[in-house]
Formats: sequence, C-alpha cells, structure tokens
Amino acid sequence: MSAPPGAVRRLTYGVENDNAFAAGLACGGQITILLIALTSNDDDVLSAALAAIDSRKAACLTANSHGLALTDGSKNSGSVVSYTDDTVKIAIEPAPQLVVIGAVHIAEFLVPMAHRCGFDCAVIDPRAAFVEARKLAPAAIICDWPDDALPQRTIDSRTALVALTHDPKIDDAALTEALKSPAFYIGALGSKKSHAKRLDRLRTHGFDASALARISGPVGLDIGARSPAEIAVSILAEMIQTLRQAKGG
Repeated sequence: MSAPPGAVRRLTYGVENDNAFAAGLACGGQITILLIALTSNDDDVLSAALAAIDSRKAACLTANSHGLALTDGSKNSGSVVSYTDDTVKIAIEPAPQLVVIGAVHIAEFLVPMAHRCGFDCAVIDPRAAFVEARKLAPAAIICDWPDDALPQRTIDSRTALVALTHDPKIDDAALTEALKSPAFYIGALGSKKSHAKRLDRLRTHGFDASALARISGPVGLDIGARSPAEIAVSILAEMIQTLRQAKGG
C-alpha cells in the first residue's frame, strides 16, 4: 500500500522483539526507524539540503503531510532528529573540519585518525617537498601559504586548525587567520618557551590576551606524548574534548 506524500511511519525495535538481533540490538537497547514518504516534488528540497552540506551551512529539514521543507539551521538545538506523530525535523550541520598547517610526520598520523572520527581534513603547506614526502590521504592537499589558502576556505565554528610546522613564517600566518575566525579549536606545536615567543609575535598583530588564550600551546592534552603518533593522539583527544564540551556533551 502506497503512503501519501510526507506521511511518517515510525517503527520501533527493542530487545523483546524476535528480530532485535537483525536490527542490530544484540546487546539490548531500542532503536526507532522513521520512514518518510517522498515524491519527485521533493527533489529540489533534497538538492538544497545536499548543497547546504557541501557549503558547510547549517539547515533544518522538516517532513510532514505537507511534504519537505528546508529552513535555516543556525538555531539548531543540537538534537539531530526530533519528531512528533506527524512531523520529523532533521538538523543538518557541517561535519567537523580539521585544517592542518604543515605536512609533517605528526600529520601523517593525525589526518587518518581524525578522518575515522568524522572530520573532513585538509593539509596546507607551501613546501612542495614536504607535501610530496608524506602520506596524507584522505586529506585535501593545498600547496600554498596559509594566508592565501585559508581565506578561500570556510573556517567556521565546526573547524579545528592545528599549526605543526614549527616555522613562524608559516604557523604565525595561519594562526592570525584562525584567530579572526570562529574556529572551535586552535592549536600550535612547540614548547612552552617557543609558545611564549609566539604569543609575543601575535600581540604585534593586535590580538589581546583573551584572543591569544584560544590557542592551545603546547598543543594537545598533556599525556606525556613523545612520538609523532602519540602527539597526534593527544591533539585529536583535545579537539574532540573541546568540540563536545562546546556542544554541551
């Protein structure tokens, strides 16, 4: 039997169902599946939703008996899906994004781990020799100076930027751009002594104490990391911690 356009059907599976295992509930719990009847009239709305994802714009997709509608999602509550008996609202948010400055050893570990955790990744480095020497898939590789490359990207509140070159000519330019943005996490590699010198340089660009406090330096959680892989773990852990705390868990 066909359903009318926009009709919503809710299916709930729990451990008491014979087919709970087939629904992925081998260890208990409950899952709710929402089925929404769509027609070709909804194609434009779905295309607009995909465009919002591609352009890193928050949106809210609503489905009910009137069909689909797409609205601004800047005030999304944080709940991915909410529903009543006849209406479903799906919050569309850009995926978290990691921009790494420097095609260095740490980046080779950080990029694939961040990607597995749901981050879209990009690596920016003007040094072609460094870029060619590293395995950085699946990151987008940009062989350019950060102050030229970053203004061409969307650096939003779902973006983390980590400066890893240890070269002020490259890192400082990237940090300057990051501090102008709403990026949720900004980190920079280096010792406490080199970080203090970095802050002194950035003050000459007009950044005050509250702005400079946004930079995590030395970058990452203090877990006693030594190897590039361990440093990458500490950075990713701090990124995730900051992101989740900002979203209230």
